[in-house]
Amino acid sequence: MARRTLDDIFEDDDPYGLLDVKPGRSGGASADLEKDRAVLEQATAFFKENGRAPDRDAVDINEAILGRKLARVRDGAYAVDLLGDDASGMLVLQEEPAEPSQPSWRDEVPEDEAFDLSLDEIFDDEDFELDAELVKPSKVTPAAERNVSDHRAERRPCRDFKIFEPLFEDIHAAVQRGDRELVPFTKKGGTETVEGDFFIQKGQYAYVAEKGERTMKGGRSDHRLRVIYSNGTESDILMRSFEKGMYDDPTARRVEGRGFGPLDDRWQDDKAIVNGVVYVARSKSTQPDIQRDRLILHKIGVTSGDVQRRIADARNDPTFLFAPVEIVATFELVGMRRDRVEHILHAFFEGARANISVPDRFGRNVRPREWFYVRPDTVAKAVAAIKDGSIVSLEYDVETQSIRKR
Repeated sequence: MARRTLDDIFEDDDPYGLLDVKPGRSGGASADLEKDRAVLEQATAFFKENGRAPDRDAVDINEAILGRKLARVRDGAYAVDLLGDDASGMLVLQEEPAEPSQPSWRDEVPEDEAFDLSLDEIFDDEDFELDAELVKPSKVTPAAERNVSDHRAERRPCRDFKIFEPLFEDIHAAVQRGDRELVPFTKKGGTETVEGDFFIQKGQYAYVAEKGERTMKGGRSDHRLRVIYSNGTESDILMRSFEKGMYDDPTARRVEGRGFGPLDDRWQDDKAIVNGVVYVARSKSTQPDIQRDRLILHKIGVTSGDVQRRIADARNDPTFLFAPVEIVATFELVGMRRDRVEHILHAFFEGARANISVPDRFGRNVRPREWFYVRPDTVAKAVAAIKDGSIVSLEYDVETQSIRKR
């Protein structure tokens, strides 16, 4: 029998359809499909964890990359093939239309100086694969950890509201008469919140009844406030949080007296008169240089509430050198502004101010400014001089550790 050629074989009948080969996708196409399937699985996992699809414009770079990859898969050639694997509907989600962009300095870049590739094109490039370890911050405190508060300020019923109720009635009447004016609360104002301030926030009057000593929160100075609201509630919110809430409320107003604000003598006189306690604290720190001078090194502070409550968390407070303290003297203030008294005392003993540095829990050095090398009995004389007004003619002699006339 003559040897059959391939042409002879192909011309024969093919009863089993062995030669009826359907065109299939190339190995490269199959690999692309698997890449898109992997992106879909990552997006689905993100959706299960966060309850939403990844945002291509997110601040987090990993989410932004995933969002851009998912958008590419939605518009790709294999979107239909992957619908069976899309249990969470990642491929059919419609992105919300973006808000019109605001003009910025970027709009002024000449076209001939623009980049050839957009960020979307860069992120969508298959060759652009970032190792998560390369973009993971190593020495940055995570925002979630940085913003964790050691105390959550919540509104609660004000038990002594009867004391403050007449103040709200008086301030409302003054506003109605025009004796007080409502000024929009803006960052441009630059006026720090002080005790006795009145505000309108979300339709309610807010009165700053107390302002605690300066503390450090997240590397920034802050004060704990006691804010009383006209609906009978109160909050011990941090000053910066309170002010942020005012900034975010377009209807928020500061209630001020007529005149030129802080530059007007009548403006301060218009504030409420408050009482308080001057206290002298001695540290129980085990730090050698603090232990050595503990009999002469004292913190001079002023508080509106209970002194023992003020020092209860001293071991976690930088103003107390992150250590327990003992109170060695207290002096009551009546009809005097606490912030003014504290400022006068600290300025009076400026020459004896201690230059102390203590590390916080992150290893950063903190330098409290409320500690002085001064005896408690000398502080007592200074407080008495403030009360009778003679402080203006006196000065503190650091060498002799005594108060003398100027």
